[in-house]
Amino acid sequence: MYKGMFLIVVLVIGSSAVAQTPVVLKDSGLKKLALFVGTWKAENDPDSTGKSPVSAISSCQWSPNGNYLICDQQVTNEGTTTNNLSIYSRNSDKDAFTLTVVGVPGMEPFSIPITYKGDELYYLGSYTDNSGKKVYTRTINRFDSPSSYTFMVQSSADGEHWVTSMQGKSRKIH
Repeated sequence: MYKGMFLIVVLVIGSSAVAQTPVVLKDSGLKKLALFVGTWKAENDPDSTGKSPVSAISSCQWSPNGNYLICDQQVTNEGTTTNNLSIYSRNSDKDAFTLTVVGVPGMEPFSIPITYKGDELYYLGSYTDNSGKKVYTRTINRFDSPSSYTFMVQSSADGEHWVTSMQGKSRKIH
């Protein structure tokens, strides 16, 4: 359950081994995420596994003092729509971000780290599966333009060799 919900939540909020010069994510600090301000629609690519389509609408805006990016999300998975709230903050000491998510049915609020390389954001996580093994997870948002990105949801047993379980596109609609 945790794995599935984690993958769905991170789908909205959005890999190369060599550092890249950013073209889209070129601002500094928290303003690097300014392109998320507005409304985005994400959809997974159809595949041959018969998975139900997953889609999400995310509306993002700055907090009144501008220190947080707040996103209200509606995720539709297998015909059921849920609503959650995501809050982006910045850790200036590490030049990284944190995403805190509340409102996912059946889950306590949680936070995950976000790092970046060039025009890619990496949402990082892990969990312990039913057999007691640690599974690493990540979602990569690769920005093609300020109004479009592709995403990949991946997992790994060792944190080095990744398997993509879902991918798709997100585009700014307002």
